[in-house]
Amino acid sequence: MSQTYAYFQPEYVSKFKCNGQLCQGNCCKYWRISIDKKTYKKYASIRPKSKAQEIIQKIQKSKIDDNLYYIKHKDNGFCPFLTDDNWCIIQKTYGEDYLSDTCTSYPRQTIKLDDFYERTLSLTCPVVADMVLKADEPMAFEQIEVDENNGNKVIINKEFNVNNFAAQVIEVQYTSISILQERTLTIDQRLAVLGFYFDHLEELISQSKTDEITKLSLVYTSEDFLHNQALNLIKSIKFNVRDYIKVMFDMFETLYGTSGSFRNNGYYDKMYLNSVISALNITIDKDGTVSVDEMIQNYNKLFDLRNDILNKHSKILENYLVNEFFYNLYPWKLRKTICSNYGVFIMTYKLLELILISMKYFSKNELNDNVGFDTDSIIKIIGSFIQRIDHNQNYIDCISKNVDNKENTLKIMNSLLQI
Repeated sequence: MSQTYAYFQPEYVSKFKCNGQLCQGNCCKYWRISIDKKTYKKYASIRPKSKAQEIIQKIQKSKIDDNLYYIKHKDNGFCPFLTDDNWCIIQKTYGEDYLSDTCTSYPRQTIKLDDFYERTLSLTCPVVADMVLKADEPMAFEQIEVDENNGNKVIINKEFNVNNFAAQVIEVQYTSISILQERTLTIDQRLAVLGFYFDHLEELISQSKTDEITKLSLVYTSEDFLHNQALNLIKSIKFNVRDYIKVMFDMFETLYGTSGSFRNNGYYDKMYLNSVISALNITIDKDGTVSVDEMIQNYNKLFDLRNDILNKHSKILENYLVNEFFYNLYPWKLRKTICSNYGVFIMTYKLLELILISMKYFSKNELNDNVGFDTDSIIKIIGSFIQRIDHNQNYIDCISKNVDNKENTLKIMNSLLQI
């Protein structure tokens, strides 16, 4: 009997088509690509046997899970099954049925919440990033039904138990995304309103008043609130540039410092580090310390560059925020409080924002021919940045640690949001 699944997803998911010629192979380079046991057995049964051997010799068994295998990278970091024109030789030769669950689903991600599913696409895929981030209109969503017997292979990437109120998950996400897409407000103003919404949401949940979530959502999505009351709430935020600089410096030192995981990891990691050092003019004195006051002065000089990015590329940044919010199932990404999830969400964005500002400064002042800053360059930077966020726990651990040092949502806002 045919089984049907209810999906909630951005409308662009249905329009996505994999294009190996446009793809730069980002989904294969240095990533751990898993092969499930069922797929491994399928490869081993290919005939003639010599063809099977060509495939399985490029796969190794997991040391901790007998049901899992991994593809061995080539010396250049790429998947050995990737052709010169960025097509998968297995899919090309044997068809999509021979792909592992990981390769079949990427860049799609499906999350199961009780009896319904959410599906979205990762911006680490350059084809997805180009399609999603360049869109002029606010990202639209749809609810569809998928019949597995019509060639739709349903692969669950994650399952979430959100405190027994899965029915309200879509409502919370709809409200949050509506706030993030409110274009009468600046990006930081939207993030501030989102913080106040999360504060109220967490209060309702802690008091077991989940039946009032709908009422709260109606308030925060009303035009009167967003155009009037929200502005009064935002006035309570007082940006603390000293705290901001300390937080950002600590994160960069942890990630890109002498012992950081990303110091020499690749082209973009080196550019992140060099551009921030250049933009903030970070120098170490004879005592081995860095002057926070000097970094503040240098950051204040970047005001016009920051405004230029936010004014010219606000739609790209909005689309990035909305997609990452939905993709990571905020505010429940981490098994922590809603406040902590909110902090990780905006700190991640602020880290990206500083990278973008610094790289614009670097491209403008260092006369480096290898550094550009047009729309396509920004999209590549965002894709590279998300690749680090999604595929290395050090990023999230570092950001989460800084969030844990904050007492409440308002303190997080004061440290990061420039209202």
